[in-house]
Amino acid sequence: MNDRDFDKAAADEWIATIEGNGRRVRAADLYPHLRNWFIKSKIKSVLDLGCGQGDCSHQIDLNSCAYTGVDPSAFLLDRAKEVCQDPKAHFVLGNAYSLPFEDCCFEGVFSIAVWHLLEDKAKASKELSRVIRENGHFLIVAANPGSYEEWTRTYSESKSNGIKFEGTNVLSDGTKSTDRLYLHSLDEIVKHLNGANLQVDETKTFRTAIALQGRKIVS
Repeated sequence: MNDRDFDKAAADEWIATIEGNGRRVRAADLYPHLRNWFIKSKIKSVLDLGCGQGDCSHQIDLNSCAYTGVDPSAFLLDRAKEVCQDPKAHFVLGNAYSLPFEDCCFEGVFSIAVWHLLEDKAKASKELSRVIRENGHFLIVAANPGSYEEWTRTYSESKSNGIKFEGTNVLSDGTKSTDRLYLHSLDEIVKHLNGANLQVDETKTFRTAIALQGRKIVS
């Protein structure tokens, strides 16, 4: 999967991963971190940027917060609407480079397992900042730049061109699945966020992931 193509095969693979063993793995550390960020931030409107099939919507108290999930895959959004039928949750088609929302409309935005799929992190950071209110909060959980070697060695076939990495695995049915990752350094990621008036206040690593959280500041 990557930031431009996301066909049904990729969507089905992602659904199987997250709703299978991936949910157990996430429950050990990622979901508690998300819930703690949500409670600590005390936000009343949140955007899940790259919501996938909406699994994170179950970690948000929908009685106290308006939840919106956005994703570029119509296939994943169809699944999200199946698994989360709470009327307080809304799912919208869109991507990180052109979010279909007005300026400053969310008190908080979080993004799980998306940032390492984005080639143009500067543009994505500006869009993220645009939809957050002044002093609003953000949380990004993505591949830890310090663990890129662990991410890339899991593929049976791979090739690199600068920061662009493409890895391919053969699935059980004989078809091939290719991921495209953009391996920016942590300094570059933070630089792009800061350039969009997004101040990183805290970072935390777990497994091969990193969580960056902070707030939108006045320039």
